[in-house]
Amino acid sequence: MPEIFPLITFFLNMYLKQSFAHTYWSSFMALRTYVSSASLLALTLFAGTALTSADAQAQPFTYTHYPSNATINAPVTTDFAIIGFSGGQYNPDTFAREFTGPSSPTVSIAAGADVLSAEVFNSSTVNMTGGTASVGAYDNSTVNIAGGSVPFALGVESSVINVYGGMLDYLGGQCQRVNVAGGTISTLEANVQTAASGTPIGVCTVDVTGGTITTEMNAFNGGILNLRGGQYLVPFAYAIDGSTIQVFGSNLVSQLIDSNFSTGSSSRYSVYAITGQLSDGTSLSNLELRIKNDGASSFTLNNVPTPGAAGVLTMGGLLAARRRRIPRGC
Repeated sequence: MPEIFPLITFFLNMYLKQSFAHTYWSSFMALRTYVSSASLLALTLFAGTALTSADAQAQPFTYTHYPSNATINAPVTTDFAIIGFSGGQYNPDTFAREFTGPSSPTVSIAAGADVLSAEVFNSSTVNMTGGTASVGAYDNSTVNIAGGSVPFALGVESSVINVYGGMLDYLGGQCQRVNVAGGTISTLEANVQTAASGTPIGVCTVDVTGGTITTEMNAFNGGILNLRGGQYLVPFAYAIDGSTIQVFGSNLVSQLIDSNFSTGSSSRYSVYAITGQLSDGTSLSNLELRIKNDGASSFTLNNVPTPGAAGVLTMGGLLAARRRRIPRGC
């Protein structure tokens, strides 16, 4: 079976390099969030087939390999920046990995960089502070984004993506974990943890403690989305196909607005308005959660005492314990 995520990156490459592919990419981005993982695989393969049948494949792809520690601060003129191998390529027909010379470098992407697709393998680490790069994180690799512009970032397998700053158009979690502490993200997604083939292997948790989400925020296919802090400019968030949205803070209250909401399809959703304060003190004003009525999708409100209240409770507990120390015989 072809590997799904190099195909997604390839599709992105074609979108960026050849304007005619824009229609296909737009259709993929519009549909991907409302399909199962199996359909996502089929849709992605269709995308690659469509481009191939249109003779759009610019084969062979070109590669720059980074087997050692390095700083990228200038444009990379090849299709792929392969981090963690010294040679090799994706199979031009199946997109299977045919790389050689595995390693685990630390690579910095800094101001001046322009990388069409950075593919991170073999427990390598990428630290991005500037420039422009799309990033795919694989196996046990780690990507840290503190600055720059990221059109597309996706983690799969057991990789981890940490976001502290920068501008991201799309951030997808199909990996072990995504941590968002800063930055501005247009579209944020928590999805099922997958192997490179698209096979589910676990649950991906996307944990948001800061940053700003501007356009779209959703959980799909069993993914977990934790909201602890940050700014949410999105009008609503979906939990679909066994996914969970967990909100952490204080004075959190939900109000059911509609128990049978429809987007125009056969699916139905329960819509809730959430108010209160997140753990970082940010006030929520009617954040709308749309929970699919599939018997498996859900949301939870986790009201955590503030540090001051926790201190009072602790002191109260100590005083109560002292009062219980009654001498024997009394």
